[in-house]
Amino acid sequence: MKQVSLKDLAGTSWDVVIVGAGPAGTTCANYLLRSGHAVLLVDTERFPREKPCGDVLGPIACRELERLGLLNQLQSIGTAIPGITCISPRGTEINLAGSWLSVKRSSLDELLLSSVPAKPGRFGFALGRLVCKPGEGSLPLCDTSEIERSLGIKCLFAVWAAGCRTSSGAKKTTGPTPGRGKAVAVQRYLESTYRLPQLYVKYNRALMPGYFWIFPSHRTPSGTFLYNVGCGAPLWRLQKKGLRLSRVLKEQIETDAMGSRLLDTGGYTSSLRSGIINTDFQLQPPGQSSNVAIVGEASGTTLPFTWEGIGPAMQSGRIVAGALSVAPGGDLTISGRGNGAKGFREMRKRHQQFTWLERFFSRPWLTDVLARRIVESDHLKSVVTASLQGDRSPTAFIRPGTLLKSLFR
Repeated sequence: MKQVSLKDLAGTSWDVVIVGAGPAGTTCANYLLRSGHAVLLVDTERFPREKPCGDVLGPIACRELERLGLLNQLQSIGTAIPGITCISPRGTEINLAGSWLSVKRSSLDELLLSSVPAKPGRFGFALGRLVCKPGEGSLPLCDTSEIERSLGIKCLFAVWAAGCRTSSGAKKTTGPTPGRGKAVAVQRYLESTYRLPQLYVKYNRALMPGYFWIFPSHRTPSGTFLYNVGCGAPLWRLQKKGLRLSRVLKEQIETDAMGSRLLDTGGYTSSLRSGIINTDFQLQPPGQSSNVAIVGEASGTTLPFTWEGIGPAMQSGRIVAGALSVAPGGDLTISGRGNGAKGFREMRKRHQQFTWLERFFSRPWLTDVLARRIVESDHLKSVVTASLQGDRSPTAFIRPGTLLKSLFR
């Protein structure tokens, strides 16, 4: 999909201007266009683009893609992952069945953009930067008048979905963001002749609740296998320990049994990339007194502990789009009731549950105890598997009742 310059669109009018063409912004645009709105999508980068990402889609993302009718297409270009291996701080190995989908972030972005119903005169995709003064609270802009002053473009409503901007080895956030709820991750790609069929996660005592990961990407034309390798940790943990993640990742790959095996049978194919993860949940339903909404990573929808970001970002874009409607007079109105409000409540509740998980796994000894119980109890293993796939509450496996049953089943 061709991006035009913002300068070429000066003087135009739109129902909604969306700043940020990632999963949240593109999903929001897709649903708004299906409802008949005129939408302008703006991003500072030219697509397709590369962005630091784990490249693995979990159950939330897959459900959102299925809603859009894109899951089958993505499955045809992605790699199905049938399970996950988790290693506790003391080395207890847990193997769990599951269903994940590995796909390069650039491929996902391209598919999401290509699915947007681009009707002439009703959709625009622009390349450029929106410069505006910080608004109140966590919003990067106060109202749509700033878009008109900055770009000469009129709109009835604006959606801020810019998330975090990245560059190789560094990352900064766009707009003001709260000081808590931050994590940092580094990743790079490694190509090897060895085939690892499932996700690999190792909990490092120094990083916890952070972890080291090896995620299979795809088989290359030459017959080798590409892997996304990286590690991440909450910012407070890194500051407390005085750690540099780039150094930690190098040590993990070289000393971990699986990491060293991949390195011995291959080599790196990309430079190191880093990024800030925002898990400080600030998502709010669009208010009757505001004509700006903030969605996706910019509003902290990324889940704590697992750092699953794409699914919740897409969900937030869908919910905000569903809260907007065109009145008979042509004005855009906001509905805070119905499925939209319910969706916001569900997202907030899930986010709180993952926050509890993050606190639980901040204690290495508790993680080791839980890992041993999972290995010894088929009941507990089944509950963990169901939680990972979204069939049970995220915290179901750490509830006292579940842990008590694991002593006998």
